[in-house]
Amino acid sequence: MKPEKRSAGSRKLKSVQYYAVLNHVAFQLFPDEKPHSAAVMSIDTRQLCHVRLVTAADVRVADAEQIRRIFHIMFDDRDNGSTSRNASTNDLSISSMSQKDESWKNHDFQELTFHVSTYCDICHKNLSGLIRPAPAYECKNCRLKIHKDHINSPQLTACKYTGVVREWLLMALTREECNQWVHLLQRVMASHGSNPISRVSSKIRHQPSNSL
Repeated sequence: MKPEKRSAGSRKLKSVQYYAVLNHVAFQLFPDEKPHSAAVMSIDTRQLCHVRLVTAADVRVADAEQIRRIFHIMFDDRDNGSTSRNASTNDLSISSMSQKDESWKNHDFQELTFHVSTYCDICHKNLSGLIRPAPAYECKNCRLKIHKDHINSPQLTACKYTGVVREWLLMALTREECNQWVHLLQRVMASHGSNPISRVSSKIRHQPSNSL
């Protein structure tokens, strides 16, 4: 992947390529595809909190094509001795000021209006607009974005934010692979090991927190 070309002095999307492997036990990133390589990053699948696609409202430095290939993972990091949220506030950015705070199913919602391309995590329809964007909520912890009308929807999943988490932004090689990773990781989270998946692997890129 080549970073998007920008004018002098502007920030560029930075990433490191890894080889990702997922099974029902762990999601791991390896430096290469060699059989005996040691994982440089590893998540116990029982520690996964949230997995979702990102939008332009989330990622500060990426073009439209790159955004379609990026997904966001949040996982419990208490085993590594963390005492607070490790992700920088630069990782994911809120597009406008909070107007109202509400909580529902453990979410800490704030009412927002999005003026950049953003989609609802429940109905997947447009959540943004240049003139009169639809009323929306975003959870300040897990970044879930929904139409205001979905606040009582049975499809609204509970927020699993623990207060001791890390976040990864990962970019797949293609949009299709990105969607597949999100689907498989969400499936692993939902099954809690009761429905093991086969081993899945592919090349993937990891964005450091200071690059977005």
